[in-house]
Amino acid sequence: MYGTRVPNTLGVIELKKEVLKNITEKPIISSLVNAGIYVLNKKIIGTKKNKKTSMVDLILENTEKRKKIGVFPMHENWIDVGTKLNLDKAKKHLKK
Repeated sequence: MYGTRVPNTLGVIELKKEVLKNITEKPIISSLVNAGIYVLNKKIIGTKKNKKTSMVDLILENTEKRKKIGVFPMHENWIDVGTKLNLDKAKKHLKK
């Protein structure tokens, strides 16, 4: 699955009832990320017809209702275009 690896600039400690259990100096934190590609059932879309909502809110609302939300793991490279800087980088990459 595609994810992100972010270096932490600080040491991280693990406590148990205010007693130090572990310390890791500047660990790299790995997380799976949402690529923002969605396929929806018409029934889900119908619940929000003519109402403004975000995809994250729609997904969370349906998980709270115990609706099954499938996830397709992506292994391919992709470029986040959520900021102007990243969009410009993507445009340069595509011109190559």
